[in-house]
Amino acid sequence: MKFKYTGMVEIEPCENSPDRWKITKGTELVSGGQVVRMEYIRDNFTPVDNEALNLLDPDRTERLCRPGG
Repeated sequence: MKFKYTGMVEIEPCENSPDRWKITKGTELVSGGQVVRMEYIRDNFTPVDNEALNLLDPDRTERLCRPGG
């Protein structure tokens, strides 16, 4: 069986750890205060705004707007 859970978390970068992010606002299933790697975020979350989309897929503008493409 598969179930889809809808919830939103907010993250911020951790000081002195460029690849780690702190969940500042969590949900019932994802507690706030956790420190996670970007790979975990990419594997388990979908971006909800442009800032998050840029974080998860930083090369998308270059891919979508190639010169002469």
